[in-house]
Amino acid sequence: MSHTTIPSLIVSIANSFMYGGSRVYASKTGVRVNEWRVMNSIATKPGAVAADIAALLKLNKAVVSRTISTLKELGLIVVEREVGAKRIYLTSAGLEVHQRIVPLARLRMKELTRGFTAADTEQFLGYLSRANANLEGLRAYDQMLIDTVND
Repeated sequence: MSHTTIPSLIVSIANSFMYGGSRVYASKTGVRVNEWRVMNSIATKPGAVAADIAALLKLNKAVVSRTISTLKELGLIVVEREVGAKRIYLTSAGLEVHQRIVPLARLRMKELTRGFTAADTEQFLGYLSRANANLEGLRAYDQMLIDTVND
């Protein structure tokens, strides 16, 4: 049995997938993976606020803020101010870029899961979703360890 841990495998897959995605998406649209992830979140939930996007993507708010600034500069999103909120929407150019990336993202996912049956893919997504749902509890557990374990 391998000594590789689940977190190291997840990080390895994620890093490679993100790096490759950034290269592909940037070459085809000028948008990198972080911008794509934020755009996809906005496409899924038009009018989202930055805090919602950060929570959904589990990204630091500062990273989301910088990404939003970049997307605004590129003319791919618009931020509409209303009382108590800054709602974010894709522009027509943003929608066009989003529509160009979606098939690339699907092709890349298909390649990542090459050799998986449809049932394998569903099961894998189920496992990852359950692990993702456990992250909040893990954060609380980590804090408990920090607070209670002596150095």
